[in-house]
Amino acid sequence: MNTSRKSQGLDRRAFLRLLGMGSAGAGLLAACGSNPWPSAGSSGSSGPATTTTTTTAAGAAVTGSSTTTTAGAASSAPPTGARTLVVIELDGGNDGMATLVPYGMARYHELRPELGFDPSELVVIDDEVGFHPGLSPLVEKGLAVVQGVGVPRPDLSHFQMYDRWATGDQDGTAGYRTGFLGRCADVLQGDEVATAVSLGWGESRYLAAEKALTMTLPEPDAFGFLLDEEDDYARAGLEALTILARDGDAPILSPARRGLGAGLAFAEVLKGLPEPSTGYGEDDLGLQLALASRLIRGNSGIRIVHVTMGSFDTHDDQRPEHDRLMGELGSNLARFVDDMNSAGRGDDVLVATVSEFGRRPEQNGSGTDHGAASVALLAGAVNPGRHGEHPPLDRLDEEDDLTTTVTMNQYLGTLASEWFGIPSEDVLPVSEPTLPGLVKV
Repeated sequence: MNTSRKSQGLDRRAFLRLLGMGSAGAGLLAACGSNPWPSAGSSGSSGPATTTTTTTAAGAAVTGSSTTTTAGAASSAPPTGARTLVVIELDGGNDGMATLVPYGMARYHELRPELGFDPSELVVIDDEVGFHPGLSPLVEKGLAVVQGVGVPRPDLSHFQMYDRWATGDQDGTAGYRTGFLGRCADVLQGDEVATAVSLGWGESRYLAAEKALTMTLPEPDAFGFLLDEEDDYARAGLEALTILARDGDAPILSPARRGLGAGLAFAEVLKGLPEPSTGYGEDDLGLQLALASRLIRGNSGIRIVHVTMGSFDTHDDQRPEHDRLMGELGSNLARFVDDMNSAGRGDDVLVATVSEFGRRPEQNGSGTDHGAASVALLAGAVNPGRHGEHPPLDRLDEEDDLTTTVTMNQYLGTLASEWFGIPSEDVLPVSEPTLPGLVKV
């Protein structure tokens, strides 16, 4: 047997951890046998579902389920094509007025005497707005912005607004048990191993699905131990997990076994991915987009990729922190667009940002507090420029926040219907007019 230090140390511990997760962990999750996101019980729910989330051998979470589709669930036939959506979640509430800066609006400088930008610092679009300078590399590749994105009746709680965006429930009353991206995956699923993946640690409610297999992949080498064919512990662990994934006499374990089997199958997909492209940053977003690129270029079958960056909760010292985040977003996403174009995928990969809310228009010392409407950025297969209407700074709402000019339903409905060909009423509680001309069709 291979008795290298590596096998006796880290790999031996990993082997024991894998066995524990593959047996006790799978059994516990199978016994739970319920959707991890409870329903509010109101109309518009995705119906009674039996959803199992299984933590695979390498730390990836797999969500799959069996259900009876009822009102509000995706029902259309899967559209054809290989279009892929990459969603970047700007966690914490991104400041739209520091992303697309309304420098030409007179009240802007009154609201932000210290935090405001001078036009000479910006990537100026016209005599009214300009992009944050950190987005300059991305603007050169073709950047679209949707202005005034929000909900009609906002809530300033991170938890509440994350929940609304993740489930695609702008009023917080639909009672969805699944996520918006998960319902899209339900429609898109074919014979691929997994339809959607969230890159990072922990499950994402965005990807909670009824029937499609969605996964969480914590890091590029998450399955590396399992795939080391030269290591005896890895081979033994893989054999043990393969046995656990087989159907047995205990029906209660079947959902967990299916999830574990899917995780092992996905490990084989990852084994064949191309090498990482160079030029991405070493920050979290750079690492996630580099992995997203490998999944797409490697024809893994993934149709939806979810990544998270942040925190954008800039109550204090906003300028240096937001500047850093915008720089990471601009440089890494510009590299990703180049990567997709070089791979011949530039016309069928769309990148779109989401954030639970924006920031208040008036500065609060060195930062900004939780607000309402913000902006959404899109790159890849988009028509660059301004879309929607910028909220007027001289007519704020009753809470002195920016008014919503493009609703969540309109924005998410555009991603579903204009990009994927999924009728918005199949994945959202209310169908509203979409944004024509935003994405390339």
